[in-house]
Amino acid sequence: MNTSTTFGVKRIGSILSLSLLVAIGSLAISVPVQAADKKEEKPEGPKLSPKVGVPLQAAVAAIAKKEFDVAAKKLDEAAAFNKKTPYDEFQIAEIRAYMYSNQGTNYPEAIAIYEKSLEHPEFLSPEAAAVRPKQLALLFFNVQNYPKVIEYGKGWLTTHADDQSTAVLVGKAQYLSKDYKGTIESFDALIASAEAANKVPEELWFQLLTSSASQLDDQTKIFKTYEKVVRYYPKAEYWERLLDRVLRAETNDLAVLNIFRLVSETGVMNKADQYMEYAQRANDKAMPGEALRALELGFEKKVLGTVEKDKASQNQALNDAKKKAGADKAQLPDIEKEAANPKATTGQLSAGLGLAYFSFGMNEQAVTALEAGLKKGSLKNIDDYRMVLGIAKLRLGDKEAARSVFQSIPSNSPYARIAGIWAIRTYN
Repeated sequence: MNTSTTFGVKRIGSILSLSLLVAIGSLAISVPVQAADKKEEKPEGPKLSPKVGVPLQAAVAAIAKKEFDVAAKKLDEAAAFNKKTPYDEFQIAEIRAYMYSNQGTNYPEAIAIYEKSLEHPEFLSPEAAAVRPKQLALLFFNVQNYPKVIEYGKGWLTTHADDQSTAVLVGKAQYLSKDYKGTIESFDALIASAEAANKVPEELWFQLLTSSASQLDDQTKIFKTYEKVVRYYPKAEYWERLLDRVLRAETNDLAVLNIFRLVSETGVMNKADQYMEYAQRANDKAMPGEALRALELGFEKKVLGTVEKDKASQNQALNDAKKKAGADKAQLPDIEKEAANPKATTGQLSAGLGLAYFSFGMNEQAVTALEAGLKKGSLKNIDDYRMVLGIAKLRLGDKEAARSVFQSIPSNSPYARIAGIWAIRTYN
């Protein structure tokens, strides 16, 4: 991952300027100058000397207009006054740091000023004192001092736990300082918080999670993160990474066909051997119509039939699939009659008919037949039929009903893992 692009200093700098403006932007108003009506002066708290306050007020106004040369001259004018009080010195330094941060220059000097300001909390307004740790976290990020970002950022979060921007900054700093465990903890919490608020987590958070998990060789965490990311960001690259891991990890033949179905469904089937294996597994389940569709799609995408040494075998597979599909489809009327027999005591014939319909892409008929078979009951390998029913409903656009079917498959089923991922697909 290109961290210099991902965590661009310019972006952080703009956030910093905004935070600083909020923190001390009122200084131009609060700077005490000689007022016409002395009754308006506040008797409590430290005050600036007039010969310091007036140029400081002008410096703040110049900074707001980005007239930094003018601001620097006004700051020098204030600093030249030889009877400055400690409070005068403090406020001159504050405005100088404010200028540096708005310029995007001399961050180390701004940091030194703001850290020193914490030694004199009596001079800070309550608002400025409260936000100072956050300002320092932002400034330290700009100078790539990530331990300090984490220190001040976490300090701020102890009293501002809902500050997402600072929590993200801490997570980024942990990643850049190679604290991958800490990164995972931070972004797991951010994702959970976003989900609890019914908000979509940021894509970058998932990217940093998978990268951190990879650094720790935590394959379980990588898998779980991709399961989440495809729900919110169903990009082909994420589906491919997730399903590639599922295929490599799955050892149960009963589940593999449903994995290939999802690989095809998400448009990430891009290897010739995938199409060939998908077709073979569909044939093995007596679903030649599905096998034919798999091979035809491979030829349409020019994944099959393009490599000279494989052309003959792939074309032969296609021709065989056409023959088998044709013969199977010709038997549909007979299967329909058998399934309609009122004397049938189990749902096996109706469910089998549903598989046949599904094989030929007849999803409405498949749903009707499968639901009838499941209602009658006494089915062998019932989760096989549930999986097909869920997929057929999803292909008909009934996402909630499809999700309900997938979620009905028990956790001890060999289909449990892939059923869960199909359920995630219903959110896309």
